[in-house]
Amino acid sequence: EGSEEERPVTGGDDLLQAFLQMYDRCPPGTATPRTFIAFVQTYQKVYREKKQKISERFNRLQAGVSKLTEAKELVAKLRSKAAKKSKLLAEKQAEADKALSAITTSMTAATDQKGDMESLKSATEKENVLIEQQKKVIEAQLAEVEPLIQEAREAVGAIKSESLTEIRSLRAPPEAIRDILQAVLLFMGIMDTSWEAMRKFLAKSGVKDEIINFDAHRVTPDIRKKVEVLLKQKEASFDPKNAKRASVAAAPLASWVTANLKYAAILEKIAPLEGEKDKLLKFVVSAVHVTTSPAIID
Repeated sequence: EGSEEERPVTGGDDLLQAFLQMYDRCPPGTATPRTFIAFVQTYQKVYREKKQKISERFNRLQAGVSKLTEAKELVAKLRSKAAKKSKLLAEKQAEADKALSAITTSMTAATDQKGDMESLKSATEKENVLIEQQKKVIEAQLAEVEPLIQEAREAVGAIKSESLTEIRSLRAPPEAIRDILQAVLLFMGIMDTSWEAMRKFLAKSGVKDEIINFDAHRVTPDIRKKVEVLLKQKEASFDPKNAKRASVAAAPLASWVTANLKYAAILEKIAPLEGEKDKLLKFVVSAVHVTTSPAIID
């Protein structure tokens, strides 16, 4: 621990307490002393850089004031020596007064930037908390669904071609098979859910790979709602036992539909969170731009 004179960052016990509170809010096992020290050092580095920039600007402004003062004195001497130049001197005086006013305003702004720095720090802390909350929500939801997705993909991959051929050969498929294939086609963006369209889809070369490699990010809110309504109305068709009873190939497809529906629903929830995160990041970037914009000195 260093003495008060050795501390390059002001803020006292309140700042130290804030650091400790941020560390305590981190989930156990996710924040090590090393990462916490790195965080403190990064904050210290940013603080020093901002403080140095403000100090340099303040010095430049003071130098500008001195030059303007000298200019005013020169104007006064010229006025006493050359009355004929009174008009020109008046213009110069007006310019000097205008510049002095601008310098004074800039000096006041430089002083106010300390408050801007505090606001930026507060916004950054809130952003970090929100990001951690988002991370927990996303990880918890995805951790629950991703194994189901993987399991469903493996089950689809294990479907024998003979089983698909058997389904295509049916003239009047059981209701469970029709309902499951309707959900599959909707996910694939195929709105024609007639039995002929279903048979055509199953006859495609590489149809299993297409299903296995399906990306739930492609699912629009409208499609998700349609599949969700279908599953609620025909819940029995998607029951593993009923699906397997209808066809050996139907059960894996039913599991695939259910898993992707859950995954798509999570993705819809993530989108607003990402939007809020972007807004916070834009706010911080804007605040940094304001506090680091150079003053105008003519």
